[in-house]
Amino acid sequence: MFGAVHIAAWNFHFPSLTERLLWRISSIGVIVLLSLIDSLVFENRLSDLLYKLVVVVVGIPYSLLRLYMFIEMFISLRPSPASVYQTPQWSQYFPSFG
Repeated sequence: MFGAVHIAAWNFHFPSLTERLLWRISSIGVIVLLSLIDSLVFENRLSDLLYKLVVVVVGIPYSLLRLYMFIEMFISLRPSPASVYQTPQWSQYFPSFG
C-alpha cells in the first residue's frame, strides 16, 4: 500500500519530463525493494550475515529512492501551473433553487 500512494502520482504535473521519469522509476523501485525486503527479511529466511548483507544492499538504494522522492515533493512546488491560482466558481456546481 505504501508504494501505491506514490504510483498514484504517475500522471501528476511535474516541472520537467526528466523529473516525471525519475518519479516513476523511484515509485516502482520502492515497491520492488519493499517487496524484496518483505519476502526475505521479515519471513526470517536469512542467516545473520546474509541478513546484514541484504539490509545494506537493499537499504542503500531504497534510501536513495526515498530521498529523491522526498526532495522532489518540495522541488515540484516551485513552478505550479497557472490553473492552481484560479478560484473555482462554486455556484456552477450547486443547483439554484431561487
